[in-house]
Amino acid sequence: MTRFYITTPIYYPSSKLHIGHSYTTVAADALARYHRRLGHETYFLTGTDEHGQKIERAALAEGKTPIQFVDEIVAGIKELWAALHISYDDFIRTTEERHKKVVQKIFKQLYDQGDIYKSSYEGWYCTPCETFWIESKLKEGNLCPDCGRPVEWTKEESYFFRLSKYADRLLRYIEETDFIQPASRKNEMISFINQGLEDLCVSRSTVRWGIPVPFDEKQTIYVWIDALSNYISALGWGTENDELYRKFWPADVHLVGKEIVRFHTIIWPCILMALGCRCPGRSSATAGCCSAPRPRRCPSPRATWWIPSSSSTGTVWTPSGTTCCGRCPSARTAPTPKRRSSCAPTTTWPTTWATCFPARRR
Repeated sequence: MTRFYITTPIYYPSSKLHIGHSYTTVAADALARYHRRLGHETYFLTGTDEHGQKIERAALAEGKTPIQFVDEIVAGIKELWAALHISYDDFIRTTEERHKKVVQKIFKQLYDQGDIYKSSYEGWYCTPCETFWIESKLKEGNLCPDCGRPVEWTKEESYFFRLSKYADRLLRYIEETDFIQPASRKNEMISFINQGLEDLCVSRSTVRWGIPVPFDEKQTIYVWIDALSNYISALGWGTENDELYRKFWPADVHLVGKEIVRFHTIIWPCILMALGCRCPGRSSATAGCCSAPRPRRCPSPRATWWIPSSSSTGTVWTPSGTTCCGRCPSARTAPTPKRRSSCAPTTTWPTTWATCFPARRR
């Protein structure tokens, strides 16, 4: 039986979604529909990453609990996907019990086999990006190199994943397969690995809004294991009901934004290797923007342009305006026709770009 498993990133509901989220989700939906039309058994996953300090602070600023805060935003996300006719098969939330149990199981397994150890961390941290940085990577004035905002000096005891242990194996996998697309991102990640991988902080003692470390109540599990594991927790990995995992894993395509390629192509495959799981078939980075002019004969002036957006930088344009008058799918058609998703919109393929992500027989 030919099966096809495609995922979007799980989006961070610290505020309303911007147009980039819609771009990736519509592209994934087009791929899912394409493979269904071919008769392939298809599974399309999307969802939300709902833990972390950024959400904790945003909820506090609005006088809400974190779960109240994310519940409201997630409801809006689902309404938006319904308006855009997104045909996902499952919507995973990291606050769901099914996800929490799998994440704790993963953390304990990695700890028991020696791939996670406890140590102390001292360094610079960017809350909007949820990323630790060494001083040499910072912009002048101690600013985050990604979002340009000030970083904070953090010192705490944490658990670390032995990322460096899997560097050589990961490098071989990337070089010998077409796991990372496009080639420019592949070369970028190879260069990053060759500079040397450091072990990864995978828990926080100063963040309470998260999944507790199962054997240490003072620690919560950090985003790398919490969020990235959604791709297998949604399939029931490590549970009695793991039929979907056995049927669909490994994923055929992780469709991600270009700003999170490193997380999906370096951290995630190393975690999978440590768990003894197969790595995904492909991780493809989508472009940051494209134009979507108002369709002809459409009475609504609202469908105008797709704007480059970033929630971490605060430059946010919501996709709700591009749903137009409800009688024409302007927001859906912009990303899809004959465009290579990982390049500038002017680059085209001789046929529909969806055909370049084939399903695999299992």
